[in-house]
Amino acid sequence: MKATCFWLISLVTLLWSASPAMPGAVNLRYGFAPGQQWECTRMSRMTFMVMGKKQTQQQRHTLLYTVSKGPKKDWVHLTARYINPPAKTDENKYALGQYDFTFTADVHTSGDIRNVAVTGVDQVMQDPSLGPQEKTALLQSNKIMAESLKPSVFWFPELPEEALLPGDEFEDKRTHGFKDPNMTSSTQTRKVFVLEDVSEGLAYFITKERHATKMSSMGGEMNGSATGKGEIIFDLKEGMWIELTTQSKMSFSGAMMGSGENQDMIITEKVVLHRR
Repeated sequence: MKATCFWLISLVTLLWSASPAMPGAVNLRYGFAPGQQWECTRMSRMTFMVMGKKQTQQQRHTLLYTVSKGPKKDWVHLTARYINPPAKTDENKYALGQYDFTFTADVHTSGDIRNVAVTGVDQVMQDPSLGPQEKTALLQSNKIMAESLKPSVFWFPELPEEALLPGDEFEDKRTHGFKDPNMTSSTQTRKVFVLEDVSEGLAYFITKERHATKMSSMGGEMNGSATGKGEIIFDLKEGMWIELTTQSKMSFSGAMMGSGENQDMIITEKVVLHRR
């Protein structure tokens, strides 16, 4: 009898530990495969006050990700470029800022991102209408822009190893920034994803996030903080986030603000991805 109980307990333990997930649980993994192309459109609306008047700015940018073979198993190499640039004119035919950049990175199926790089920041040096000082200034601006864009280009959160049930959550923490002779910046981000529902092959999450930024330059320092919430959808068959909506409140303070007053900003974003 004791031997029977022992083997029964052992069998239950084995089956429990070998089971990949409980019924209704979902495993999240990115489905990038060589040869794929993914199009990501980000639409944002920023609302803020200037001299007592409400101002609104809207932006729309589209990134095209091309997937190629990665350095080893379960890794892919992503190449990303901003597409649909504005028409070239006599004033901007040699340099289009972020549209000149090519971003690359190695990405694991878990979302681990490594070897992030940017090329094309020196496109402005080919403009014959600019003098040496103007070229140097614009090159420096391009370098800062390229570094600041890296997190938004490769924004895919790292996924949990364990399966998730509705009500479960995971978090994505990041620290990024840059150092430059004229400016330094550091940002810490924490985003929490809470699984709300799974239906028809889609996993629906709500998100909560916090950001803290510190910047310093010859003009002084600036501190920024942000809190936000939103919703995001993961396509379990494709292995990809397909839609994200967020609203955040950002606050800035410091000598770099010029007026010396705090600046608040409301940012609403929508991101849509699809495979070409």
